Amino acid sequence: MAAHIIIATGKKGYMKRIHNAYQGDADLKLMSQVAGIEIMRRFIGLAQLPLERSLKEKSKLLKKARKLILAS
Repeated sequence: MAAHIIIATGKKGYMKRIHNAYQGDADLKLMSQVAGIEIMRRFIGLAQLPLERSLKEKSKLLKKARKLILAS
């Protein structure tokens, strides 16, 4: 869910809001990494979404995805 909200809005700040609203026990780092992988999967993987985004917008989202995956 977090990945799709980031794709829709372009803002990764929603990650913390989702994590804080979740009532169970969740690892924010792992959640960020999975969201980053999902974003990449949706842009360059087999499960691509038919989004109308410019190359610049896609590039920015892929850079955000990379940061989410490599965040420590």
